[in-house]
Amino acid sequence: MNRATTLLMSQSVIEPPFMPPKFPTPFSAMGYLFGQFETALPVEHQGKRKGNLQLFDGTILPARVGLTVWQKLSQNPTFNLDKTYLWRVYFRTTTEAKLSQVQLIKCVSLVEDYSFNDLPPQQTASDQFQIQGRILCTDNEKVVIRLERNEIPPPGQENQSRWQPFLITVSGSLPGAEIGQFWELLCIRKGEELVLKEANWVDETITVTKTLPTAVQIPAASASKNSSSTDSSSPIIMINGKQPEMTVKFTTRPELPEQGKTVILEVSGEGGISVRASLNRKTLKKQVEKMDSFADWVAALSGKVARIGSDGVVELEGAGVTVFEKKKQKVEDKPDA
Repeated sequence: MNRATTLLMSQSVIEPPFMPPKFPTPFSAMGYLFGQFETALPVEHQGKRKGNLQLFDGTILPARVGLTVWQKLSQNPTFNLDKTYLWRVYFRTTTEAKLSQVQLIKCVSLVEDYSFNDLPPQQTASDQFQIQGRILCTDNEKVVIRLERNEIPPPGQENQSRWQPFLITVSGSLPGAEIGQFWELLCIRKGEELVLKEANWVDETITVTKTLPTAVQIPAASASKNSSSTDSSSPIIMINGKQPEMTVKFTTRPELPEQGKTVILEVSGEGGISVRASLNRKTLKKQVEKMDSFADWVAALSGKVARIGSDGVVELEGAGVTVFEKKKQKVEDKPDA
């Protein structure tokens, strides 16, 4: 067994490249790069570590390491700036699909002392990137993905850049993709460029898209009567051995109780469709605060279809609420004829 094979096996034990999502549509942009970090600051400097990441093909990317990450690495006796490592990274891109703002968030592999010569590019776990977001625009050459923050910003920090949506551009095309759809893109690096390798549309159906919805919140205590109906409800629904997922959009703000660990959120739309889910009250409260911070918004209740209750309401499990801001489109004045 050669050195490269041994290293690849070690990396697979350390950490899988991309973990499965915790809920249907989390926004994320993450990648892996194999390289040597060269700091541009003195060793004793205690601020953010800025420098360059030199990659095996000669590409050099400006990069930085946060102080917390750096302190953890400094405490590891096997870490040495003269060595090359596999890094997990956050990143941005330019409008030309070139990598930028690379942030080293974890040193994945510290198990071996190896160099670029020991590990041919095609055998590394690096140069893989996963992007999950909504299609903003696409043509025959580029795909632009819009990513939003999954968390609500702390009070007073809503306008800070770190909490704002951002765009990532990838070289490639997605025939048939529609603006607003949620996609997962798997990409590779060619020099500084991010290139589309594989794409998967995230099916947010069964989705009620034409709704005049009403969101009715029921405190958990008073919801026990409804919950008891599951004893006579249909068994768990399975399609091809898997529970289907369902998303229902709504635009009515739920009123939350002051106390209680869980609440029942029931959303009703056109066609007599009603969906019900048990949610953590504090988690839902954060999403309600997000509603209050937007001038106009739409929310989505998503989860796995567990069963249909005796009252005809679709019951979800593992559900969550996501809130999206609705931007007003600018209308340009047309010149007089």
